[in-house]
Amino acid sequence: MRAGPSVASVSSFVVHFGTFIVDRDEDGRVDLAGPDVILDHRLLKNTVIESGGPKAYAFLTTPCFARSSHEIKLPVHTESYDSFGQVPGFVEDLAEVADRRRDAQRVRVTGDDAEFAAFADVAFGSDRTPKPPPATSPTTKAFAASSDVFGLADRAND
Repeated sequence: MRAGPSVASVSSFVVHFGTFIVDRDEDGRVDLAGPDVILDHRLLKNTVIESGGPKAYAFLTTPCFARSSHEIKLPVHTESYDSFGQVPGFVEDLAEVADRRRDAQRVRVTGDDAEFAAFADVAFGSDRTPKPPPATSPTTKAFAASSDVFGLADRAND
């Protein structure tokens, strides 16, 4: 499982702890109401990015963060609203979280652990992109003559 799908599709989110009222309309739809719901909605329109914060982030308000059992050190950020005053919280950079998860899941294979190794000389153009060999080169002819250069087709059904 990669961190990408869960993080890449979300640019930012807000987590707040507070009270709310559950209201059901005639069709059975649930609606949340109350000052903390309004605050949470306003926090979605925050100034984290404008203040130099990350583009993908989680903003956790102090009431939410205080309920965490983990000792986490995050940058402090404060929003200000006329009806709510100062709303302090903490910002987590989601790109850094994704990078840490990806690095933790990465498996490195050394030459001693590899079952086989393949090496190739690759020419690079002035724009630093790899250039394929000319169609008349001996290497290209060898690959064209045998579709199973590494002898792996016999093991495909193992």
